[in-house]
Amino acid sequence: MSAPLPLTVPPPLPGLARGAEREGLDFEALRSAGIAALQQLCGERWTDFNAHDPGVTTLEQLVYSLTDLAYRTGFDMADYLTGPDGTIDYAGLALHPPEAVLPPAALTVDDYRRLLYGALPDLADIWIHASGAGLLAVDVMAVPELAHEPPAAAPQALRQRVRALYAAHRALGEDLLCVREVRPRPYYLRGEIDTCGERDPAEVLAQIVHDCGEYLSSGMAARRMRDVIAQGHAPEQLYDGPATQHGHVVARPAVADLVTVSELIGVIQRIDGVRRIRALAILDEHLQPCHAIARASADGSCPVLPFPDDDAKLELLRVAPEQGIEYGVSEQLVPPRPAWHVANRLLYDEARLELAKLRFEQRAFRGDAGQDGARYPLPQGRYRELRAYYSVQHEFPAVYGIGKYGLSESAAPARQVQARQLQGFLYPMEQLMANYLQNLQDLRTLFATDDRDPRTYFAQYLEGAALPGMAELYRDGDVPGRVHRALARHDDYHERKGRVYDYLLALHGDAFPQTALRRFNQYHPYTTAAWLLDAKRRLLEAQVALSAGRGRGGDYTLAPDASGAVAPLAWRVAILLGCDGGERSRSLLPALDGRPVTLLEHEEDAAPPPAAPDWLPVPPPRGAAPVPGVEPERLLPDSGVPEGLLRDGALLSSYRLAQDGGDYLLYVQAGAQWRLLGRYGRRADAIASAHAAIARLAAVNRQCEGLHLVEHILLRPVDPAREPSFNAAFYQARLSVVLPRWTLRCADHAFRNFVEDTVRENCPAHLQPAFLWLAPGAMARFEALQDAWRAALRAYHTAADADMTALAGPLHDASGALVAFLREYRTEPT
Repeated sequence: MSAPLPLTVPPPLPGLARGAEREGLDFEALRSAGIAALQQLCGERWTDFNAHDPGVTTLEQLVYSLTDLAYRTGFDMADYLTGPDGTIDYAGLALHPPEAVLPPAALTVDDYRRLLYGALPDLADIWIHASGAGLLAVDVMAVPELAHEPPAAAPQALRQRVRALYAAHRALGEDLLCVREVRPRPYYLRGEIDTCGERDPAEVLAQIVHDCGEYLSSGMAARRMRDVIAQGHAPEQLYDGPATQHGHVVARPAVADLVTVSELIGVIQRIDGVRRIRALAILDEHLQPCHAIARASADGSCPVLPFPDDDAKLELLRVAPEQGIEYGVSEQLVPPRPAWHVANRLLYDEARLELAKLRFEQRAFRGDAGQDGARYPLPQGRYRELRAYYSVQHEFPAVYGIGKYGLSESAAPARQVQARQLQGFLYPMEQLMANYLQNLQDLRTLFATDDRDPRTYFAQYLEGAALPGMAELYRDGDVPGRVHRALARHDDYHERKGRVYDYLLALHGDAFPQTALRRFNQYHPYTTAAWLLDAKRRLLEAQVALSAGRGRGGDYTLAPDASGAVAPLAWRVAILLGCDGGERSRSLLPALDGRPVTLLEHEEDAAPPPAAPDWLPVPPPRGAAPVPGVEPERLLPDSGVPEGLLRDGALLSSYRLAQDGGDYLLYVQAGAQWRLLGRYGRRADAIASAHAAIARLAAVNRQCEGLHLVEHILLRPVDPAREPSFNAAFYQARLSVVLPRWTLRCADHAFRNFVEDTVRENCPAHLQPAFLWLAPGAMARFEALQDAWRAALRAYHTAADADMTALAGPLHDASGALVAFLREYRTEPT
């Protein structure tokens, strides 16, 4: 059998016509290239390359088959990824829609404004101010109702929702200082406006109040997602910023701090139905004229344009159809005041209903969760039976006797043997082409992120109609199995699958750069390639969470063991270090089957080692996986396990066998001490027990490896005056990374340097991490303090406003205790 096809596309054959649409479909170019290659290889031995020559006939049939292969290679990529059910498993192929992978985490003030405005329909306006030291202050104003302008949402409930949403999307090393409710500052319009056309004056009046009120806002506007997509915006433009839940939120161009009458005139003139603006002025809340409206105010107020609610305000703005006269010129045509007052009140009553309709439509639009379905359509393919192979032998002239009908029964035996010889000659080339088609069919299996099929080369068994007459040429036995085994000799699954994962990571602009991780494979000495491949797969499957959220902090309003409570930085670093888990917070203290394991930091006396000449080696397990065995009874006693035993006991080189009469003694070396683990009647039992002990201790070591990430900004005191030694620099742009020092890898200073370099490379550049390598006792103390602090932090930030004062004391005490611990063990980075 021929060598399998490589992943890369081979270079074009020499002599192919460059003008062809696709060189693989150009029969004449392929034929010419084949003859040129034959002339070069055969020299003077074969000079007849005319069409009647059997060799040329064979070449032409093979070239014709190659054009079929090239044709099947030219379909749209979606066709190759479509399954028999007509769908594409995008998640299983690590191919995510634009709305999942393109929106980044919120970084700037505008990002947070867009995020909060798009997620909270009850939010009329929002302002965010950077207070320094990584703290943000948020001012919010709820959407008012129409009647007496009370907020549509309770102020306390709105502030809680803002705090919860910010906590879920906050950047690493940042926090929310406060959320304040902005007081509305009313203004009114006075003037006379003529309308025209068929639009009702009440609709025009309502539109004037609505649009002018929107213009006074801070500059946020929401648009329907489907409308933005229909306008032809590319995904990278639409998702240039954090994802918003309700519509596409844009910030209007920068505007001046003061809104003048001329600007409001421009807004009104753009309204359909407005004919002429005869006069327009701005009045403050005391109905006194003012030249302009200040958008922002130091007293915590925001300008609004409420709907008039009393008789005096109903007469300020007159909106009526144009009468062809100027008011004040012909007083005889002006209606009497009582009649006009009644008409104007009716107009305003109708306008109130129209304005309520406008605000209802806007609120319904902003609260419509169904907009999430308005997305860019994903490619849809057509399932094709690409593996179906039609033998080239059917295309040969019938005189060759290798087609569907073969030779006649009267053919001489020698002639039949010649036909079988030709079939055997063509078989390797046909098997290669059939395997090529099978690889096309299984392309989605090759790029899948699961490992259910441990192959990257695929083959099919040719017999029957696919290759007539071949059953008589096959040797007896498992022919399909021999085909696959022959191909498997060239299939380095972990290397090739790793290159596939590298390609998929590159599609997302990511990579797995941890080539140095091979040095620290103490727990996977026989399965290093599979271990690294699994780390790549985990990084690939977590792209949605780790790509956009790389600079995001953990959500402290969730339970500590919830997936969103862990900062993506900690999760990513755990994957890059080859640690188990990482997506959830867990204790790093050793445990076995759910029960804690006590680690002894000081070695105890142990049995003396046997004499060196009596030692027998412990061979490695057969194959990649350890041989199942019985764990020694003295391995993990309840009285405690020395740290040295936990570390060195995970290495095969630490075990020795000694003979004592007819028994075998199993020893393990932990540091400078030796420990007798058991006595066995058979050597095989002692070896199996050693392998079982290694597997168990390696699992305990892996369970202990991980990291805790503490953001100092979250430890700041609620009231700095209560902390006598308050040091603001300790809380600004600082992280503490807490790790165990007792495991096999973490005790290695080279691995510690590797861990610290990995954290620094993936940490945001403005944050300064420090590392605490703790002993088991110190780690237990830290985790207890951290659990108490997290519980107090969560209770404080999820409480109602009235309860936050009472919860500030417990939070202050829990934070202070953890700060004292970090200052005790923290080593400042150089």
